[in-house]
Amino acid sequence: RGKEATYGRESAEAMESIDALVQLLVSQFGASKAPEAEALQRRSLTWRLARAGSEADDASFHRGVVQARSALAQSLRMQGKLDVALEEFELAYLACRDSPELGGQEGVNTFAAATNYAAVLQELNRAEESLELLKGAVEGLTKVLGPDHPNTKGAM
Repeated sequence: RGKEATYGRESAEAMESIDALVQLLVSQFGASKAPEAEALQRRSLTWRLARAGSEADDASFHRGVVQARSALAQSLRMQGKLDVALEEFELAYLACRDSPELGGQEGVNTFAAATNYAAVLQELNRAEESLELLKGAVEGLTKVLGPDHPNTKGAM
């Protein structure tokens, strides 16, 4: 609430604080705080998407939208809302894959988004789709980061 008081409730600084709080809630408290994280992240994502017209060419804007979608999807996944989480992870993946400023088809962001998307596909018993995505992500991460990088190992 400090950044809201200083910069305003609808400021970029307030949204960055919300994003950081969501990451903390999800990483430290898991499913017990996932509903709160979901509500906060929806607010941040809505704010970011409302500015799409004026900032659509800004790479940091696109990165912020993808990060907000991914964090929202993670909180939905923790609550067992897999169909909705899948939609958000898919949108994050497609944004990374289709945006050169986010790495494009061979970018680390794309491979990371693919692993998140593949994990939910697997949970929804869509193993064939999941395996295809995961295989591409592991190959890409191995090529870009190397086989011993924590992100590559995490995707395996």
